[in-house]
Amino acid sequence: KMEKIRLVYDYLQNNTRYVSIQLGIGGWQPFEASFVHEKKYGDCKALSNYTKALLARYGVYSFYTLIRAGKYQNEVEEDFPNAHFNHAIVTVPMEKDTIFLECTSQTNPFGYMGTFTSNRKALMITPEGGKLISTKKYLPEDNIQSTSIDIDLSDEQLTSIRFERNYKGLEIDNHNFQRLYWKDSKELNKWVRENHDWGGQKIASIDLFDMKKNQIPEAGYQVEFSSNSEYVNMGDRKFISPDRYINSFVANLPNKERKTAVKINYGYVQHDTIRYQLDKYHLLEKDLAKLDFKSDYGKYHRELIKKSNELIYIRKFQLNDGEYPVEQYQDFKDFVQKVKSADKERFVLLNKT
Repeated sequence: KMEKIRLVYDYLQNNTRYVSIQLGIGGWQPFEASFVHEKKYGDCKALSNYTKALLARYGVYSFYTLIRAGKYQNEVEEDFPNAHFNHAIVTVPMEKDTIFLECTSQTNPFGYMGTFTSNRKALMITPEGGKLISTKKYLPEDNIQSTSIDIDLSDEQLTSIRFERNYKGLEIDNHNFQRLYWKDSKELNKWVRENHDWGGQKIASIDLFDMKKNQIPEAGYQVEFSSNSEYVNMGDRKFISPDRYINSFVANLPNKERKTAVKINYGYVQHDTIRYQLDKYHLLEKDLAKLDFKSDYGKYHRELIKKSNELIYIRKFQLNDGEYPVEQYQDFKDFVQKVKSADKERFVLLNKT
């Protein structure tokens, strides 16, 4: 059954395209499946209706489903009829899970909803009438940004750096990263330069990894470059700031009084590993203390491991999704500030020559 659904979805992506058609009653009523089959285009309603018809042709029962799409989930007032929805998808119930199909995308991984339609109420249209259901919720451990960096500090003039970042789950939407998979390679170079403030870098190569199109997709990229601004020199000392490669995505929280609850729509996890290669003339003068703390809002770990000619900076950060009342705002703000302060700490190398 799963393979049938996957093949139908693959056929849909390769043979149709999204066009918004809202003439007459078209803004409310789907075009017939035969129209889409002949013309090879349709809006969200028409494409969803067509997908439902294709699945039925191969013995898979599914439901046309209305949903409020967009980055932010809107609450549905269940006791008050209203036009809550602006989009249509297809729901396929399975024995152990439910598959949701976004029928307007030619690139979405099979069963992936993203921040566009996940974790919210939807109206599934059944023969017995409309039924409110909840779409897939991605947990923090489903959404991982993993970064691995090798930095060679042995050359005093120019630092060689290999930067690799992998995204999993909703993290593939960071800075619209997923869009790179439907652009040409020139867009990748532009995207890297616009979304990384490394300063003084000379890029040698950029590679985009193939996307693993699972229901929880995985993707990533690698950049090799050199830099003349990897550290701040003060006499015989080098001040190293690992945070230049860390994107915690935690906002600066204002000091003014909070009047509404804090809502984190999507939680995530970040793993950062930075390996600094040293020469025999470098000595670690100022270390970084090992940190471990956690709260209802997430958890944080950081340490600097010393080896013979290598320093390994390890950081793990998790932000939990949830809605936190106004009374917890100060606690939440303190947790966020503690994370940001820890990320900004520097360590110092002393030149022994």
